[in-house]
Amino acid sequence: MLGRAVQSLTLGICYIILSLCIGECHPFSREPMYDRFPAQAYTFYISDSQNAVLPLARYTYMTTDAVTHFFNAWRDSKDVGNDSLMKNERLYHEAGIAIAAEIRKHQYPESPLGDFTVHEVFYSVQGDTVIRIDKSMYESSAKE
Repeated sequence: MLGRAVQSLTLGICYIILSLCIGECHPFSREPMYDRFPAQAYTFYISDSQNAVLPLARYTYMTTDAVTHFFNAWRDSKDVGNDSLMKNERLYHEAGIAIAAEIRKHQYPESPLGDFTVHEVFYSVQGDTVIRIDKSMYESSAKE
């Protein structure tokens, strides 16, 4: 058993040394996408009328990641960046309506959603500080 552990450790060390020498092997990469954290990030969530977070997995087939992908596709179809979208209240509200409709379209029949609000949480880095902006996009009624 100890021989297998030593063999695994030796193989791991060889991989790390080789990766550092080559320089372009995950997790050692010079590509901007992989070698640093982004300066900006965002995610979405929904809340009830008391502003309590509702877990998407309990009510829909969608995940937060799926909502983000849907939002990106919607935003790309409008040919607008996230910064300018947040400054345009009409388009931002329209994005919230589209996200709410997509969530309702994928809800479980046995766990219908009541009224909920779609939120975007936007993170940015300024110096050594992480800034968090939580913005309500749209309030969806169960009657929709």
